[in-house]
Parts: sequence; structure tokens; C-alpha cells
Amino acid sequence: MLKKPFTSRSVRDRFDLLITRYAANDRRNQKKSGTEEEYSERDQLLQDILCLIDGTSYKIKRLRKDGGSASRKDLAAASQPMNNTAARKKTAAARDLYMERYAAAYRDTPPESAGIDLDMAGKRKSDQNTDYDFMLKRMRHEMIMKEKECEVELRRLAFEESKLQWEKELKIMEHEERILERRERAEEKEEERRHRAEEQRRADARDNALIQLVQTLTAKIN
Repeated sequence: MLKKPFTSRSVRDRFDLLITRYAANDRRNQKKSGTEEEYSERDQLLQDILCLIDGTSYKIKRLRKDGGSASRKDLAAASQPMNNTAARKKTAAARDLYMERYAAAYRDTPPESAGIDLDMAGKRKSDQNTDYDFMLKRMRHEMIMKEKECEVELRRLAFEESKLQWEKELKIMEHEERILERRERAEEKEEERRHRAEEQRRADARDNALIQLVQTLTAKIN
């Protein structure tokens, strides 16, 4: 058995048939019971679609079954506008329910049409992860460089402190050396003064001895 080709026209015809049948049956059920019926999942979807297209330019086509046409009663029921208060409330509730279901379905199982967005979101997330890894590596590198700079600075400060201490000790040594030199020069001068004084004393003693000798000889001659 050959299957009919799956085309957009066949899909549209199938949609028209389903929505027309459902609209007619739904109107008849409401007139009979006067209350809202419990819907199956398929009926609920059709009801949601019917509520969404109500008031739009979409027109429900004639229902064809076994080559015949739908009854005028069915067509009138299917084409009757939803203008009463209960119908309007039902339309709004169905529309909200449909949007909630659509949003939930989109969150849980994204359609293929969202594949590009998901790919782009994944790419953005991947780029963000790459940027995060790069920034993390950069921060670690900067921290390592900062630690090295701090270590070098500490060594420089320690060297400067050692240098200052060494310079201080050097100045003390130079000062002590200058004091020692002055003391030595003073001692040398004192030694030289004593030496000269001793020589002068000896010279004076010789002169006095010579004078006495001359005086003694002169006295003997006279």
C-alpha cells in the first residue's frame, strides 16, 4: 500500500480537517452539557489551537467526509464566534495554558530550531571558560611575578640594611683610627720634646763644665 507523500499541503489539509471536526464537536458538546468537558491530550491541544486562532484571519474550511460535505449545522457550529463571557475566559485560560506548556517544553526539550542558539550559547560558554582560564593563568602569573618582585625587594632591603650597618661600622673604625693617629702623633711630639729637653740639658752641662774648667785655669795662671 502506497503512502501519500508528506507535503506542507497535506499537513495543512490534515490540520484543517482536525480543527473543523473538533470545533463542530466542541460546540455541540457545550450546547448539550452547558459546562466544560474533560479533554484528552489531543483534544486539549486542538482546543488550545482553536483558542489561539479565534479572532484571526484563519477560516475553517468545509468538512469533507467520504466525498460529501459537512452539514450546515456542523459548519455553523464550527464557524460560530466565541463571544460569550465563559468562552472568552476559556480562551484566555487555554492561551495561558498553551504558552506555559510551550515554555515548559522549550525548557525541558529544546526543539531543533533552537540548535543554533544552543550552539552559540555553548560557544559563548566555551569562550567564557577560555577567557576565565586565560584570566586565571594571567592572575597566577602576575602573583608569581609579584612574589618574585617582593623577594627581590626584600633582598635589596636586607642588602641596604647590611650596607648601612657596614658603613656605620666603617665610620666607627675610621673615627677610632683617627683618634689613635692623633694619640700617636701626640705621643711622638711628647717624646721628641723630652728628647730635645734631654739634649739641651746635656749641652748646658757641657757648657757649664767647660766654663768651670776655664775659670779654674785662669785662676791658676793669675
